[in-house]
Parts: sequence; C-alpha cells; structure tokens
Amino acid sequence: MSKKESYWFSHDSNAANNPKLLALIRKYGFEGYGRWWRLLERLRDCDSYKYHTGTPFAYDVLGQDLHLSAEEAEAFISDCINYFQLLESDGEYFWSESMMDRMEYWEKRKETLRERGRKGGLARAKNMSEADAQAQASDSSSTNNVKLKLNEPNETKQNDTKPNQTKQNDVDIIEDVDNNEEEFKGNSMEQDTNNELEQLKQRALSDGQRFVLPYVATGRVNKEQLAEWLSAFNKWLEFTGEEVKAERDYRRHFAAWFRYRDTTKEDPRAYNPAGTINHDAPTTEKSVPLPIHIPETPPKGKYSKSENKKYDMHWLKNLRDEVRRMGESG
Repeated sequence: MSKKESYWFSHDSNAANNPKLLALIRKYGFEGYGRWWRLLERLRDCDSYKYHTGTPFAYDVLGQDLHLSAEEAEAFISDCINYFQLLESDGEYFWSESMMDRMEYWEKRKETLRERGRKGGLARAKNMSEADAQAQASDSSSTNNVKLKLNEPNETKQNDTKPNQTKQNDVDIIEDVDNNEEEFKGNSMEQDTNNELEQLKQRALSDGQRFVLPYVATGRVNKEQLAEWLSAFNKWLEFTGEEVKAERDYRRHFAAWFRYRDTTKEDPRAYNPAGTINHDAPTTEKSVPLPIHIPETPPKGKYSKSENKKYDMHWLKNLRDEVRRMGESG
C-alpha cells in the first residue's frame, strides 16, 4: 500500500452515537474511544485492512500504539471482538467490517477515476497525433503545388522557343526560375510558421485541465471563444514578426496578451493587429515658430540684460505686441 493512500479513510461524524461505541465509552471512557480510532488507523495501514495476530510481537506493537501493555492491548482487542462486537476475527487476523465496506467503495471510486484519466490521456494523445498528421499533409500538399508552379513556366517557354530567340529565352527562363524559387522560399517559410502556430493552438485547446479550464472558469470566454482568441493571437504573432515559440512560451505570451483584451466589446474574428495603429491621429511634429525681431542695441533699464541679466520689461512688452500683430496679419 502506497504512502499516499495511507493518509485517508472515511469517518462518520456521529460515530459516538453508535450503541456499540457507547458501551465501549461506558467501560473504558473517552480514553478507550480514542484508542478505538487509533486502532482503526492501524488497520487502515495493514494489507487488506486486516491485522495479523500470529506474529510474536503483535500485541506489543498494538500496546505501543494504544499506550497499553501487551496484555492490556490483548484484553482491549478481545472486548472489541467478543463483547462490543466492533471487530471480526478468524483466530489469526482481526478486522472491521465497517471499514472493509468503506474502503471497498473508495477503491472502486479510485479505479474509476484512474480509468477516466487513462482514457483522457489517450484522447489527448490521439488529438495531438491527428493534428500532426494534418500539419504534415498540409506541408506536403503545399510543397507539391509549388513544385508544379515551378515546372509550368519552363515547359511553356521551351515549347514556344524559336531558333533565333534561344539565348534570350534561356535568360528569361533562368530569371523566372530564380524569382519563383525566392517566392517559394518566402511562402514556405510563412506556411511553416502558420502551421506551427496552428499546432500550438490545437495542443493548447486539447489540454483541457491545464489550459482551457483556467480561462473558461473565469467566465470571460467559453472553449469556442477561446479558440477564436487563439487565432487572433496567432495573427498578432505573425504581424509583429515573432519567431515560433516553444509550447510553454506560447501559452505564457498568450496569457499576457489576453489580459488586455476586452471580451465584452472586442470580436476575435474581426481582430486586425494593424488596426491598433491610428493613422488618423494628429501629427506630433512641432510647428515652425514665428520670427522674432531682436533689436541690435538692447535697451538699458532696471531689468536690462546688461545689469541684472534680464530683459527690460518695456522691451518684452513691445516684443509680445509685435508677435501678436504678426499672428493677426497671417
């Protein structure tokens, strides 16, 4: 029996009202009641929930658990079997029928949960394998289509070639092939990125316990809406030129991005990353200042520059009036 399983067994809250336990309390007091539950804990740790009394030190071990001598522990067990009828015995083992029934129900429940977990794991593995197969099929079909496109221009130009135009057409063919190869490389890289992002999306959606449940439990989105938001997130990654991420980084980046989405107003199906840039916003360029005429000989006075390093107040007033007149005339 594993260490994890040895920590639990069912216990009725009104167990003290049982007539058999009332009789035990009347004879041994609540100290005996506590020893009874310590005895059940010992049975819970035993194989098949039965205690073997055929070993030489069986009652010495029980006495240590119950804080009794070996003889007192044997007498207590005998009363629980013969007088209180709380235990059953076959002469070699003793056990509690009530605990056996409770643990049988618990073990069946545990087996049911284990089977459900196994089936869930197989289903997730199947979904991941199907997603990988679809991605591979999509990659192969896109590659074949591009190869056909590369071959078509060569055959057409070779069939239409005339003897006096052979060299020129050869040059055109080479240039077309080079252009098509560059286009093929760009398209294939973009398709690979899209496929890998789609695979990361499908893997995240298939992980119901660790990924889908935390988002759905908040009430902001359901699973279908979460899939649409993941598609919008993939658009954002493509728009920003992000490199394909590992699965863990992909989910963390989505969590940080989704935190600032308003699910009550935004529609993920109409999400456009380029729309976040407002081209109609007013320009931030500074306007050209009006020309200011500074007299060659600055006036002297109480607030002149030569004395207190400040301009004369009358000169500043005149300058202000001049600027105003220039603005009105413009």
